[in-house]
Amino acid sequence: MAEYSVRSEKEMRELGSELARNWKAGDIVLLSGELGAGKTTLVRGVLEALNWEGAVRSPSFTLMQVYPTRVPVLHADLYRLAGAAGIGLEEYFEDHLCLIEWPDRLGDLVDPAECWRVQIDFDSEGRKVEVRLPTKYPLATPDQIAGIPEDWGPDYTHTLKYFPTLKTSFYSPEYLFVTRDYFTYLSNEAQLALLPAYYRAAVFFAEQGDLSAGHELLHAHDGPEVCLFRLFKNYGTDFNGYQEIHEFRERFLKLWRATIEDQDLIDNDFSDEPFL
Repeated sequence: MAEYSVRSEKEMRELGSELARNWKAGDIVLLSGELGAGKTTLVRGVLEALNWEGAVRSPSFTLMQVYPTRVPVLHADLYRLAGAAGIGLEEYFEDHLCLIEWPDRLGDLVDPAECWRVQIDFDSEGRKVEVRLPTKYPLATPDQIAGIPEDWGPDYTHTLKYFPTLKTSFYSPEYLFVTRDYFTYLSNEAQLALLPAYYRAAVFFAEQGDLSAGHELLHAHDGPEVCLFRLFKNYGTDFNGYQEIHEFRERFLKLWRATIEDQDLIDNDFSDEPFL
């Protein structure tokens, strides 16, 4: 669980924008708190992060509002309902980021443990916000967090909610796949430490016959391929782990090229530039 102290409407919007980095289509976020606690203000910050420039109001009477942002968002307010069955919420669960106020009205529509849970409470300084992750994201233990060098980035404790340790030998390919979207929040040093593990995992998936998983792993938002190109631009091939990364990247590309018939797709997805 992460806790935040929020002292103004501006800070609540900023928190919403920060949390939006973690959320994607298919995520369900349960927003709990008393009337006036700031749930809709938090939603406004989420939408600002997704480049929405219009008004954002709580859909108290319409119940649901859809925003066609780069990550499609459904904002629901269930305050006036005794139960949410039959209003069509389920139609949005798979392809929208669903932000739901008054989630106690959902009944059996969702399993709260599989959702992000945001609790906003009044306190003496403003608001206290607690954020709980879905159970599919393993959390770090205090000992694991304490064992990571602080110079691996100012947000390293935040990142380690998703990565229990940055010793790459501890990572299974399946774990890296689940946490791939959080690679972008690691410091440069941590990304470099993890790159070999990602390319080894991509080869593992490919050799198991799941090329799409390997491809998705390497092309997560601002993920390993982007990081690799940045390293090459800054350092050429003179960085730790280069030989191992190169070996596993080439193994993956060989399998990829043997399967994908569209050469333009191959060229667009994987450039040989780092290894010329």
